[in-house]
Amino acid sequence: MELAKPKNWVDHVAIWCAKYLIIFIISSAFILGNSPEASLWVASGMTVAWVLAFLFQYIFKRPRPFKSGHPALVKMLFVTPSFPSAHTAIAASIASSVFFVSPSLAVVFALLAVLMAWSRVRTNLHYVSDTIAGAFVGAASPFVVSWMMIILLGLV
Repeated sequence: MELAKPKNWVDHVAIWCAKYLIIFIISSAFILGNSPEASLWVASGMTVAWVLAFLFQYIFKRPRPFKSGHPALVKMLFVTPSFPSAHTAIAASIASSVFFVSPSLAVVFALLAVLMAWSRVRTNLHYVSDTIAGAFVGAASPFVVSWMMIILLGLV
């Protein structure tokens, strides 16, 4: 995997976000969770988003941009297919889950999800369409969790 050299401070911000922002988003969601139920809601949505993203990645098997001659700014430990972005799906699922608990706080998490998507594109780890699809998968995942709880488990 050929790595490109960062050209400016924007590249350095994108590299940091692509590598570490997801850890910050996940940690913040659990730290700011005001109850075990809220934390469980976030964790469930995040898990569904991750599973769906990886399922779709192996269905579509789209190669990453750096496989097409666009050098990445970040080295990946495990190279998986590109479509959709699992990082963006997880970040969007957290924002969507937090909306049910605290709509005002969800705006902050939504902005962090957008920053995550931007960084994955800027570092040539994903195409824009990958992050858009990841955002849709992530935003829908809490609703999938709700459906599973209502239909499959009989809970409301």
